[in-house]
Amino acid sequence: MTPEEIENLNARILRTSGTEMHDLKNEAFAKEERVVYDKWCGNFLSFGIQGINWTVRDAQNCVNKNVHIKYGIATSQGLIKQFPMETFLADEEDPSDPEWDEAALCLCMVGEPLLILGSVQEESYLYVQNECSEGWISAESVAVCRNRAEWLMAAFPIHPLVVTGDMVWLEASAVYPGTSAYRLRMGTVLELCVEEGIPEIKETIETKVLNLYEASNPSFYYVYEVLGDYYAAIQQTGTAIIYWQKALTIPIPKQAEKVRIQQKINKKQ
Repeated sequence: MTPEEIENLNARILRTSGTEMHDLKNEAFAKEERVVYDKWCGNFLSFGIQGINWTVRDAQNCVNKNVHIKYGIATSQGLIKQFPMETFLADEEDPSDPEWDEAALCLCMVGEPLLILGSVQEESYLYVQNECSEGWISAESVAVCRNRAEWLMAAFPIHPLVVTGDMVWLEASAVYPGTSAYRLRMGTVLELCVEEGIPEIKETIETKVLNLYEASNPSFYYVYEVLGDYYAAIQQTGTAIIYWQKALTIPIPKQAEKVRIQQKINKKQ
């Protein structure tokens, strides 16, 4: 299929009644940020599982109804659940199955756009809608955009970078904790950062943190490459080159990785 055919197919699915899909960009309530959305109060049923007992009244009492519709982006992988809680609800017929959570509705991937329709009083959980579901997600997994325009730019990138393999694991990093050891599943869509659009790092990392990172694995070339990348980002080119050159003095398993580091040096010299 061509990109145009895929786009048309997705548009038809969103328009077709019964698919339970949400066209987030064109939902009626998405056009007016001042509307207070009340629908979640009807989504709770009385139930009792493993000592947990929720009722419709409990749900209504815990929701902050003064929250206006907001726009968010998932910053880490998380579950959208029927209830605002982390508790795992095992399957009654097979409680030993670690993969089946009765309270889970769907997996929310990194970079996924969300409409934020409400929150509990402590704002530890947000009631959200994504393209295929709506429910509760931990607030720690969501970045709230300042307005709809910012959300549109972040959620529907002009230059998309799509994960087409089964899983991409980002390196664990003490220098870049915000993306350390992230899991990016197939279908994850992020903004491709073209070279002219790479932002400068304005906040520097404490020297003791950098020293700790360097000492964490001194025989691994990638430690020095990452440090070189950091110093290049804060415009300390000389220090960056020193670290990249040091990386090349350590055994590197793949020739392509050696070439990549050498190209960084050549570009900055």
